[in-house]
Amino acid sequence: VHCHDCHGGDPNSLKFREAHSPDSGYRALVSPADIPQFCGHCHSNVDYMKRFRPSPKTNQVDNYLTSGHGRRLKENSGENTATCVSCHGGHGMRAVNDLESPVYPTRVAQSCAGSPADVEKIAGVQYRGQPTGPYQFNKWSTRVHSRALLKNGDCFAVN
Repeated sequence: VHCHDCHGGDPNSLKFREAHSPDSGYRALVSPADIPQFCGHCHSNVDYMKRFRPSPKTNQVDNYLTSGHGRRLKENSGENTATCVSCHGGHGMRAVNDLESPVYPTRVAQSCAGSPADVEKIAGVQYRGQPTGPYQFNKWSTRVHSRALLKNGDCFAVN
């Protein structure tokens, strides 16, 4: 994935302003609230996605927007809300089936638990009346299926 694959623009231009001009098809991100539609530009396009997978999922934007994160994004314009790039990264993204991907099945729960900086951002946020982040991860990781996933790498244990 190259810059112009997501942002558009003119990949052949050596002039920054020309390459990043809206006239050349460049798409900038203005706020976190724009991220789902920005990513959905490709991920909601069946013909585009078929280049990578024979039967791609193209409803991720709708799934995100109806999730707890998506509803929270609508409420607060993206402040301290997980978006596509929170899990998949903004640059240097990896495929879901890449062992190093933060959303690979054996890593996704820890990714959701977040880093110390993330924990500060989500202080006070609750899910179903319980604190989020490390609290949820610690509670989840004690379950038998979670342990099978985390200790044995058994990806079928939580499906």
